[in-house]
Amino acid sequence: MIVVLALMTAADLLDPAALGMDANPYLTIIILQLLVYALPAVFFCRLRGREYTARLRVRPFRISHIFMILLALVVMLSGCALLNFGMQSFLGEKAFSSASYAGVADAGIYAVLAFCILPAVAEEFLFRGILLAEYESVSVPFAVFISSLFFGMLHLNFARLPAYVFSGIVLALVAYAARSVLASMLLHILHNIASLWTEGYVAKFSDAAGARSVLLVFILMCILLLSVILFFMEAQRIYQDYGMNAVPSPYVRRRKRGEPTGALEAVSVPPFVVFVVMFIVFTFILR
Repeated sequence: MIVVLALMTAADLLDPAALGMDANPYLTIIILQLLVYALPAVFFCRLRGREYTARLRVRPFRISHIFMILLALVVMLSGCALLNFGMQSFLGEKAFSSASYAGVADAGIYAVLAFCILPAVAEEFLFRGILLAEYESVSVPFAVFISSLFFGMLHLNFARLPAYVFSGIVLALVAYAARSVLASMLLHILHNIASLWTEGYVAKFSDAAGARSVLLVFILMCILLLSVILFFMEAQRIYQDYGMNAVPSPYVRRRKRGEPTGALEAVSVPPFVVFVVMFIVFTFILR
C-alpha cells in the first residue's frame, strides 16, 4: 500500500505534456493505472507464491447473484450521493462538481475503458482480492473495514473519503456474498459507468435545487433504506442456498507466525502508521 500510494502521488504530480504523453490522455491514464495498481499487485502475488492466488477469489460468480449486484449498485449510488451532500454541507464546498465530468462522458469507449473498466478491475483485485485475503487472519469484519479504509485513503480526496469507504464496504460485502472478486469488479464497473454519465447531472440539479435539496435528500434516504433492506434479504437467500448445499465458508484461516492477532495490533504496526502519515502529508499538505 505504501508503494501504491507513492506511485499514485507521483502520477498525480506528473506533467504529461513534459513527457509528450498529452497527445492521447486516455492512453496515458490507462498506462498510469497499470503502473500504479496492477504492477505492484502482480509483483506482490508473485512474492506470495502460487498457492496464494487461491485465496483471492478470482472465480466466476453465479448468474443468480446478478440481482444482488444490481441491488448493491443502487445502495452505492444513493449512499455515495448522500455522503457527498453531507460532506459538501460540512465543508462548505462542493464534494463533487458537474465540471469534473464535462466532456468525459462524450468520449465513448475510451472513457469507459480508462475511467470505468480498467480502474474497477485493478482496484478490486488489489482491495477486495489481496487486502481481504491478507486481513482475514484478524477477522472478516476487520478485513472488510480496513480494506475499505485503504480504498478511501488511496483516492487522496478528503471530501469524498466517507463515500469511498462506504463504497468499499459494499464492494467487500458483495465479494463475500458471491464468493467472487469478479462480482465486485462487475459492481464497480457498473457504478463507475453510472457515475460517469449521471454525476454531472446530479451536481447540476443540486446546484439549482435550493430549498428542494431537502426533498432530494429525503428521496435518496428512502431509496438507500429500501435498497439496503432488499440487498440483505437477497444476501440472506444466497447464504441459505449455500447452507442447503453444504457449501463451506473458508473465511477464517490459521494465522502464521508474525501476523497480527487483533485489530489494534494490525493498525499499530509501523508500515500502517507510515501509510497514514503519508496519506495526511499527500492529502492535506502537498495538495
